[in-house]
Amino acid sequence: MDMSDNNRKLSIEQAWFPRRVKPSPMETLREVLSALDEGRPVRQDAAAHLAAALRRFLSGDHDITANLGLRSGKGKRAQPSMERKAARDAHIRSIYQQMPGTRTERAKKTAALLGSPGVGGARTGEITEGDVMAHLAELHREHGSNLPRSWPHILRVVDAER
Repeated sequence: MDMSDNNRKLSIEQAWFPRRVKPSPMETLREVLSALDEGRPVRQDAAAHLAAALRRFLSGDHDITANLGLRSGKGKRAQPSMERKAARDAHIRSIYQQMPGTRTERAKKTAALLGSPGVGGARTGEITEGDVMAHLAELHREHGSNLPRSWPHILRVVDAER
């Protein structure tokens, strides 16, 4: 049997018997919630994960976050917090990239938009493009007071992507 026959056999086995990558505890929890919201059955492995966490809780281990496997390590941010910050920063970068001017001018305009109260008519900025406003509305809705207010902070967010 030559090498191409081996590769073909391996490909056929992978097609018939795909290896499932074990989802993270966060993905498992999201799957359970999605299934419950949609009224469809919960995957058995996800249900088993949730059931084990609830059994530990009922037996006296009241740290439900750890029971679900969601406790982050010491000094690390929790996964949902990191995901929210990454989404926030992506919106900020989108606004920044659509601004005209130099890096500093764009950062100052972005900081002014983020620092102004409310979204919509109360805003005094010159930028009114729909996509910028959509990012801005999403940022204020999701992150409210947790937005950078200074142009140097905007530049740190923008430069973090590089």
